[in-house]
Amino acid sequence: MPKLAFLLALHVLSFFHKLWHNFIRECVVALCSLILLALFYYVFNDFLNQEVRKISPKMRDDFAMVLAWILIFAGAFSGGRLIRAFFVSPRSLFKTIQLFGEEPAVRKTLALFHICLVLSVIYGPIWYVVNTMLVTWSLGKSLLYGFMMVLVSLSASLLGDRKSTQGKGWHPSINIGSRQAMVRWRLRILFSRNRVAQFCFGLFLLCALLMACTAYLALPFIAAFAIAFWGGFLGSCALCFQFGEDLQAGWLEKSSGVSHRHYMDTLFIVAGLVGSLLGILHATLWWLGALPYKPMVLPQIAGTLRIFLITATPCWIVPAVLFQIDARRVLIPILTSFLVGLFVATAIYASWFAVALLGLIAYYGYTSQEGLFYRA
Repeated sequence: MPKLAFLLALHVLSFFHKLWHNFIRECVVALCSLILLALFYYVFNDFLNQEVRKISPKMRDDFAMVLAWILIFAGAFSGGRLIRAFFVSPRSLFKTIQLFGEEPAVRKTLALFHICLVLSVIYGPIWYVVNTMLVTWSLGKSLLYGFMMVLVSLSASLLGDRKSTQGKGWHPSINIGSRQAMVRWRLRILFSRNRVAQFCFGLFLLCALLMACTAYLALPFIAAFAIAFWGGFLGSCALCFQFGEDLQAGWLEKSSGVSHRHYMDTLFIVAGLVGSLLGILHATLWWLGALPYKPMVLPQIAGTLRIFLITATPCWIVPAVLFQIDARRVLIPILTSFLVGLFVATAIYASWFAVALLGLIAYYGYTSQEGLFYRA
């Protein structure tokens, strides 16, 4: 029992030790995160409970239900990945005591404590947001859905990372440049190996299906705007997760002499390709869904182009905000890209002149983040 208490205290105090080691930096990150969260709460609450409710209360309830389930499954999946990292990461306390030959009973108790701690920290805020902003479920449904979240988290913790087999690896051709090799490698990992990114793209396909239904049912354009933006936001989440993981091995590119400008060019190219791909898919489905009822006239072409830009905007913005605060903490660039993307997408929805903001944001991203790749 004393040994177990010591390990539990060590597990908790190690987290606070990391905070104290970079106290000033962590305070800045925490303050910026609180500002982003407060702004996110204000914008989202105003959009959902004010603007959408004015159009249709039923649309607001349906939209809130979909967002609640997306938030629940995303939180459950994230919790599962954190649990898995505790078991397999070579730097984790569990892996350390396992290598030292600690007793199985002590390891199991420590693992159970960590699982309960992770699920409490993640599930608590999620259920607070769901019950206060989105939907209100009864106690029975809340317990049932909470149990489902636990099952999803435990299932996600059992999912291993894909490993390439001998003879099936991908090797860039010697005839291509370093920038092309970096772009191709990131795209390959993003679409074929990063499970979190694949989960985001799977949710995007659901948005794409909703986009086709919205056009086919001739719903108001504000509904298409919301679906297009959320689809693009899911793409930006995939990029943030991938770029955050890339920085864990950033020493390799730094040691290879990759400059900050070279690295930023790679990120902008990857984000541009992913955003354009998702935008083309959404715009095509919107056009095909509305084609049986609306002829191909100028307003229809303008609407299709707006769907493309609104979907692609959150992805295009990610490299410009990635290093502004802390690129390794994935939640921060996700929130930043959401807020900036929502502002730009709303401006594009109102006026075509707002497209120029994309160029200004890209220029600002290059100049304001100069040299930050080597400090990340």
